[in-house]
Amino acid sequence: MNGWWSRTRQEGTRPVLLIAVLMSTTLWTFVAFLPRMESDQRKWILPIQIVGQEGHTTWVAQPRTAEVVLTGPRGLLNRVQEAEVALRVHLPGQHASGDVLPIQVEAPPGMIRSEVTPEEVRLVTE
Repeated sequence: MNGWWSRTRQEGTRPVLLIAVLMSTTLWTFVAFLPRMESDQRKWILPIQIVGQEGHTTWVAQPRTAEVVLTGPRGLLNRVQEAEVALRVHLPGQHASGDVLPIQVEAPPGMIRSEVTPEEVRLVTE
């Protein structure tokens, strides 16, 4: 009987074949039983900061707070402090009262911004 197993011995490829089978079995076992990274969401209501104010006019956002929902790995998300998350409106150039600008979220690495409510604010003078 001259089957494929016998040919691997004659050709000297049997060790390579055994290593390949062992590696694929190990990889499959690792992937199949690896604990899944669980993600979670966390919600904050934070003040909106105005960045880049110039001149004598003091701008404030209307509304002054917004709700942000972040998504990330549960272990990392549980360690995020409120001070590490910021809601900012950037003011490049000139603006007038009533202008509507988007809110930008700054959060620690690994966090994904899921939702900001409202997404935009109206500028008013203080």
